[in-house]
Amino acid sequence: MHARVVPTSISQCKQLHARLLVSGGAHHHPNVIKLITICTTQGFSGYARLLLHGIEPVSSLACNIAIRELCDAGHLLVSLLLYCRMRSYGVKPDACTFSSLPKSCESLIHGRQVHCDVIKFGLRSEVFVSASLVSMYARLCCVQDARRVFDEMPERDSKSWNSLIVEYARSGCHRTSLDMFWRMMEAGLECTRVAMAKVLHACACLRDIEQGRRIHDHIMTSGIEVDTFVQTAIIDMYMKCGDVDVSIRLFEEMSNKDLVSWNVVLTGCINSGLYYDGFAQFRRMRTISDFKPNESTLVSILPALSELKAVPAGMSLHGYSIKTALYSHVNVMNSIVSMYGKCGVLDLSLRVFETMKTKNVVSWNSIMATCNQNGFAGDAVILFIKMRRANVASPDYVTVVSVLQACAQLAVPRLANAVHGYIVRKGFEADMFVSTALIDAYAKSGGLHLSLSIFNQMSTPDLIAWTAMLSAYAIHGRGNECIHFFEKMLNEGISPDHVCFTHLLGSCSHSGLVEEGKRFFNRMSTDYRIEPRIDHYSCMVDLLGRSGHLTEAHDLIKSMPIEPNAGVWGALLGACRIYHDIEIGRVAAEKLFMLDPLDPGNYVVLSNIYSAAGRWNDSSKVRALMKERRLKKNTGYSVIESNNKIHTFSVGDRSHPDSAKIYAKLEDLSKRMMAAGYVPKTEFVLHDIDEELKEDMLYSHSEKLAIAFGLLTTDSEVPIMITKNLRICGDCHDAAKFISMIENRLIIVRDCKRFHHFADGSCSCGDYW
Repeated sequence: MHARVVPTSISQCKQLHARLLVSGGAHHHPNVIKLITICTTQGFSGYARLLLHGIEPVSSLACNIAIRELCDAGHLLVSLLLYCRMRSYGVKPDACTFSSLPKSCESLIHGRQVHCDVIKFGLRSEVFVSASLVSMYARLCCVQDARRVFDEMPERDSKSWNSLIVEYARSGCHRTSLDMFWRMMEAGLECTRVAMAKVLHACACLRDIEQGRRIHDHIMTSGIEVDTFVQTAIIDMYMKCGDVDVSIRLFEEMSNKDLVSWNVVLTGCINSGLYYDGFAQFRRMRTISDFKPNESTLVSILPALSELKAVPAGMSLHGYSIKTALYSHVNVMNSIVSMYGKCGVLDLSLRVFETMKTKNVVSWNSIMATCNQNGFAGDAVILFIKMRRANVASPDYVTVVSVLQACAQLAVPRLANAVHGYIVRKGFEADMFVSTALIDAYAKSGGLHLSLSIFNQMSTPDLIAWTAMLSAYAIHGRGNECIHFFEKMLNEGISPDHVCFTHLLGSCSHSGLVEEGKRFFNRMSTDYRIEPRIDHYSCMVDLLGRSGHLTEAHDLIKSMPIEPNAGVWGALLGACRIYHDIEIGRVAAEKLFMLDPLDPGNYVVLSNIYSAAGRWNDSSKVRALMKERRLKKNTGYSVIESNNKIHTFSVGDRSHPDSAKIYAKLEDLSKRMMAAGYVPKTEFVLHDIDEELKEDMLYSHSEKLAIAFGLLTTDSEVPIMITKNLRICGDCHDAAKFISMIENRLIIVRDCKRFHHFADGSCSCGDYW
């Protein structure tokens, strides 16, 4: 057969076969093997097998050559079939046969059959045969079988060592991989570039920079030729072990950078939290090299743009992905969806998602997370329903956690119950992340007892689950129970972290447990070696301020070893509003105006402090400053779910279809509350107007409208659950207590700080909030 004769159709293959038969060339194995290889390459596998059955094996030498050629050409199944043909004719395989044949095995069944034949013909003592078996088992991801063959070898060559090192690293046995590498070096054998990259990757996974440096030193001192592939593995190792400076220096010293090395550097910077540096490397790559970003580049750089809120740069990359057809890659589109969402551009995120032709589970998870992050939890739930109906991607535990986070935002008990039912039906309840998210969802939907029930069903709750319960007790103002639960956690041998103490101190603050809060704050550093962070100081300032210790709270801020942020000063300003402390309040407000000049809430609180003290001129000046800076007060609203619909009310709202019935109910409630002893707290209307007008303004607060609607539309045995975006006002708090008594209803209000459970004329907060 001439090399220039390459048939491209099955008829041409048949013609060539006929010519071989006529000329007598069909009796020569090399000719037939070449024809079989051509047929297999062209996709004529049926005819290739027919040719194979026509071969009459005459010697192991001819068969070995044929098997090796078929393996080298990638025709693995055909080479196995030839081996079976050889055995059926009684031709005995030898060591050369089994040095090539293991390469043909693409399944463990075939591999073990070949291994059995090696043992049967007494060839396992042959070094290169055993090395081929080690390599085969390693390729088939059977590290234990590979190690067993390796240990039985009387003499080990570099091929078997390298195969085993690569497989140990690939299967996550990084320590064993490194141990094998050093043993191989002691034996004086040569490590392949692939094995070298794998052991460097093992160091990266273990964050073992010392071993990584030893391997790097060994490479430099042993005279091993280092190519771009190994250099990139070294850079990646230093990046993942946290030595970014060394990694970048080595990268700059590289003479032949490729796209992979650029991707490793910019991804390493981004994963280390150096978003500006990662983006700078990306821009350098575009400027000084001819490399064009690929799928991996975009998937790496887009999260950095999310953190930097660099929407124009993100839009530019979005356009680039469309021009270069990378837009068709689902991973790129998922990253674009997530980038727009984290930058707060929800409409673009949704538009990209809707244009995706192929959506996987990550696509759905990304858009649901985006909706949650931007405060559109209801849309996240709708997307979850659409995902199930589309039936193109099965929800995973991340999907379930996202929809539970939406439930936590919406605070709709029936929705949380429905999702819980789905979790049980689909078998997600055993997942620790799902159970923890369910604890949080029930707690933020008013069902603290249900959260505790889920926790008690967990066989071995981890620290995150314990922390979720501490958070649940904190937001419900159950300080003593939170402390008891914390002590129970310690008795179970769970060591607390800084998040545990944040919730613990928060619960003390909501419950007025000043001494207990001080004790736990001190124990953080003395007993658990946890240095207080900014959140802990914020909780302590809130604790002291709520209890009236304003000077002590101010002194604590002045003694802080770290710079106080807006959260710390905001806690002090809130306490000054409660106790009408103008001087300290003014100091706190001035700090806040510098730290967070665009938050209208701080201006409103200071204005209200002045108004409560009758200093209307000072109040007007603060309001004028707001107007000058074009800031608007956040509109307060209350939300309630009824008949599977979300209803939202704002102060004086008359837009609801049942508005007439709601105000009629309010008028009836007002008369009955007055008869029961309710007196409107007009001091909460911080405007210089008549008392009668103040009472009218209190009458139509959003909380009262939502409660009245709940009384009209819900069954008497069902708790009325209301969510308020701001802090509940003092008058609405008193009104809710009276309404719970005269209507004999449980009313639950979740405001921006905590829960209030109103029943029989009292509140769970004990009027301390």
